[in-house]
Amino acid sequence: MSTNYWQEDLETMNREKLRELQLERLKKTVTIAVNAPFYKEVFHKLGITADAIRSVEDISKLPFTNKADMREHYPF
Repeated sequence: MSTNYWQEDLETMNREKLRELQLERLKKTVTIAVNAPFYKEVFHKLGITADAIRSVEDISKLPFTNKADMREHYPF
């Protein structure tokens, strides 16, 4: 019995397809995050929506979350 511990299709994907997958996943993450009250408020203040994410480089638009943010908005 042989088991692969890696995902060959992902790890051998060409760069263009990989960027498309990364962008798709980034948009999905933003869409999910906006359902959390903390991120909904932060993203709204910054005008961030999944539609505002047009490239992987747009990840730089997303704010950092630090320990103080987590403490102030517990349980997230």
